[in-house]
Amino acid sequence: MRFRFPVQRLTRLSAVCAAAWIAACGSTTEPLPVTGPLPVRIEPVTPIHVTTTAGAEVTPAPAVRAIDGEGRPVAGVPVTFKLGQSAGVLARPGSTTDTNGVATVQTWTLGPTVGSQSLIARSTGLADVVFTAITRVGPAARITRVSGNDQIAPVRGTLAQPLVVRVGDAFGNPVARALVIFRVTGGSGTVVAGFTVTDSGGQARSGPWVLGPETGVQQVRVETGAAQAVFSAFGFAPLPGLSGRLAFVSIGDGDAEIHAVNADGSAFKRLTTHIGLDQAPAWSADGSRIAFARHHEGRASLYVMSADGSNLTRLADGVLRADEVAWSPGGADIAFTALSNGSVTLFTVRNPDGALSYLGPGGSGFATQPSWSPDGRQLAFVGDPSGGDYLSDIYTMNADGSGVTRRTQGFGSGPDVHLYFHPAWSPDGSRIAFVYGSIINNEDMRFRVAIMSAEGVFLRDLAWAGDIPFRGALSPGSLAWSPDGGGIAYSFYDCDLVTHLSCSKVSSVNYVSLDGSQQGRMITNAQNPSWRSGS
Repeated sequence: MRFRFPVQRLTRLSAVCAAAWIAACGSTTEPLPVTGPLPVRIEPVTPIHVTTTAGAEVTPAPAVRAIDGEGRPVAGVPVTFKLGQSAGVLARPGSTTDTNGVATVQTWTLGPTVGSQSLIARSTGLADVVFTAITRVGPAARITRVSGNDQIAPVRGTLAQPLVVRVGDAFGNPVARALVIFRVTGGSGTVVAGFTVTDSGGQARSGPWVLGPETGVQQVRVETGAAQAVFSAFGFAPLPGLSGRLAFVSIGDGDAEIHAVNADGSAFKRLTTHIGLDQAPAWSADGSRIAFARHHEGRASLYVMSADGSNLTRLADGVLRADEVAWSPGGADIAFTALSNGSVTLFTVRNPDGALSYLGPGGSGFATQPSWSPDGRQLAFVGDPSGGDYLSDIYTMNADGSGVTRRTQGFGSGPDVHLYFHPAWSPDGSRIAFVYGSIINNEDMRFRVAIMSAEGVFLRDLAWAGDIPFRGALSPGSLAWSPDGGGIAYSFYDCDLVTHLSCSKVSSVNYVSLDGSQQGRMITNAQNPSWRSGS
């Protein structure tokens, strides 16, 4: 009869016999190696089937054990872990079994996709062990606008399209049956049936959005959990007889963007989508480009873009202040305000090569808010070049920085007028519009729009520009003449002087004709207009 012994059994017998022979006969010059038990398989120690969310870390980390033919653990066996059907990440994919015969990865982080993912444990000559993870969608973490943003309708009108969003988890996988809320946050309109749930593709659509009575930008915030998205629409109720195109700044949730619209309310377009503050738009003379200030972390840079918002170019970095950009009539130079040796003063940058040069007006004082005369020979600005008490007057100077002349000095209605802002030359160069303010209640400012001759002769008050808390250090907004010179668009702030709340979200662009016969609100939730001819 023939007997068959397992290989491991024979190995151990051989080792025993060899040990006995050495003990009896003494040592040899070449001692025989002692071979330990050999593994016959690796087996899983942790579950081989798990269900969790996409992108999660599998716990416990996958582990296998090497065992011999009698089921005893084998130490020192190399095991390699390799991703199979997965875009995940492994930490320490190579391992060696410990004294308990166990080898493991440090971590297995699953890939972002939904479905089946796998991990393979492999040791040479032994059968693989496959771990499988079924991944499902995570909780709602982001909202993406699909359609319905930046529509135009008459005030109190209903937008033509619903607002459509897609809800995804942290990796963008669509989340079904997530609660979505549509909430009006700008304007006093309504969204019919303002909440719904997402479909199998993660999409949700609003009911009809009926705009409020305010002209200008109105907004709806869409929410699901902590995720948000903002939709804008433009409501128009144009003043009759006005033409041309306006660029302006609209304040949203935590940022300021530049928009453009025709004076009759048509062709509304958002031009910037920067998260932060985009301010002080200024048209080029031919209307093909817009210069503006982009603010980031307390500083600002000068940018230029095409009239439709494309071809964005940065010309000067980290030098600007807000509301203080002016494009020369010839189109070659852009004036702006910068800090130089501790003084606030004027510079120009040559477009498009970006060459920077000092403009003036010299002295140790300050100069801000430049405005070019239509012939390009002079600039008006606000400041105090003499280095005095930093109360503002309006000055003019030649384009080379010479001929600095004060044009305002204590005129205007009211006994305490002493602050002047935002000069703007008329299209024919004969007049300068400006905002002036007087202190009320020993701390707040009441502002009015007025005009004077180019030589500094006060002509008339035109309109009230609002009240602003003085302690908030908020300057009144800039002015823009209509292309025909018949009226002025200006920033109006309806501030609460009792609570001194921020005025940025209650501003509007208003219009007044020079004879005062036509006045009204052009754009709600807007400020700092710039107006050019054409459409």
